[in-house]
Amino acid sequence: MIEIEHEDGHHSYLYTVGEVAKMLQLVDADKKPVGRNRFFRALRYNGVLLQDNSPSQYFIMLGLALLHRTTKRWKTYTVPVFTEKGINYLSNKFKSGGYVVYVKTEEKDLTQNINDIC
Repeated sequence: MIEIEHEDGHHSYLYTVGEVAKMLQLVDADKKPVGRNRFFRALRYNGVLLQDNSPSQYFIMLGLALLHRTTKRWKTYTVPVFTEKGINYLSNKFKSGGYVVYVKTEEKDLTQNINDIC
């Protein structure tokens, strides 16, 4: 959780993708819990995050998500974070079925041996 203090003395809180994944307690079709990495995949699949893990402009304009710059070990990183409003939005979308947890489908081998046909 990232606490931001505004000039007027009010505070706002931002949550990382890992924290949001723990809060929502999503499970996949096999009843396995969805962690941070699989939640990133689900957010990309549903169009919340772009391929570079930055939030889509739609979510930024609505105030649901934004990019936060952080420094760790003298290196600067930019990470996507969600507001409380964004967490409520995602929770409602996943519960109602508007968003789905991404399931990687296995590709079936459709080739056949010529000797099996004759």
